[in-house]
Amino acid sequence: MRSRVRFALSVIVALLGASCSAVQPPLGAPSTVAQLDRHGSWMLPQVKSIKKLLYLSDNGAAVYVYDYKSMKQVGMLTGFASSGPQCVDAHGNIWILESNNGNTGPGSAVKYAHGGTTALDEVTTAGPPAGCSVSPNGDLAIANGGTLQTSGFFTGGDVQIWKHGSGSPQNIALSKHCYFLTSATYDAGGNLYVTGRSRSERRA
Repeated sequence: MRSRVRFALSVIVALLGASCSAVQPPLGAPSTVAQLDRHGSWMLPQVKSIKKLLYLSDNGAAVYVYDYKSMKQVGMLTGFASSGPQCVDAHGNIWILESNNGNTGPGSAVKYAHGGTTALDEVTTAGPPAGCSVSPNGDLAIANGGTLQTSGFFTGGDVQIWKHGSGSPQNIALSKHCYFLTSATYDAGGNLYVTGRSRSERRA
């Protein structure tokens, strides 16, 4: 399925992929957990039977996981340099964006199974990742915000698309159209919408 890149202003809320920076959930893991790895990640044993999970990134080392229905914490993923936005594929797998160098360099996206604590895959982005989306046929698109320069301006952003979420990405430069990209979203028809600013801007 061929994707067409379009520009739009939109807000997307996904049950399996929301992010928030003002969450203060319980710290540490309960005494009974399914498994422990990635520097302390954990999930309750019953998490696999919970259909709807809410993932909340704290823009730091952790992503907190809640039962969407009861709003009770059921797990936590840790070990991130700076956890960010997320997106979900048709199988419930979640991709979590990670900024490794703030606004000054590349980042990554880490894939987990629904309710899982073991990273299934990881891709490296060309710039600071700002948003992601998975198409109906499984292609992973990541919008990279421009890189902050010493002058205080950002370079033009770009979009990278991994066919079926793996392999080498297709790079789409958008510097002539859009700077400082903020999100990317596929619709049901496989069209990709990207949001951003029409020109470079100075750091606030």
